[in-house]
Amino acid sequence: MDEFCTAALKVCYVGGIAAARGIKEIISAMALCGSDARLNLAGTFSEADVRAFVETLAGWDAVNELGFLSRHEIKCVLSRSMAGLVTLHPTPAYLDALPIKMFEYMSAGLPVIASNFPLWREIIEGNECGICVDPADTSAIAAAIDRLVENPDLARRMGENGRRAVEGRYNWSIEERKLLDLYEKLLSKD
Repeated sequence: MDEFCTAALKVCYVGGIAAARGIKEIISAMALCGSDARLNLAGTFSEADVRAFVETLAGWDAVNELGFLSRHEIKCVLSRSMAGLVTLHPTPAYLDALPIKMFEYMSAGLPVIASNFPLWREIIEGNECGICVDPADTSAIAAAIDRLVENPDLARRMGENGRRAVEGRYNWSIEERKLLDLYEKLLSKD
């Protein structure tokens, strides 16, 4: 584990690993990167056939497969990564979802490479905290990885923007207040 916490030029994917979560495209994109980027892959595969398939892809050579990690180990991976990937497929379950991993990356000060869904684009581009891509376009994913790896100042600035957005807007304290205000408004209509 320690060797995955020390070197630079890493991007990460943390969470459940499945086809609908874009793992085939992420691994394929790693083979297209012009930089020396590597992928720290933390999580477990939910589909054995998907795992077997991605291990045959050329991009697998750029993967550090970490498996299931503790919170402390995840923190280590995030602290040594230049960006976090959340390129989920445009399924009904994901199009309007707010994936926790996106906000975890932002909270950790990482720029996010995310699917270009309208809601996600509004968050990512609106806060200038990452790059939105077509999750099916492996070249676009690779280009986004390269852009951040080759421009550490840009990556740092985007990461800081994301952290500020989480601290000021996208956190449970803020959402709690909104929910309590809604309850109060609904209850006052009696």
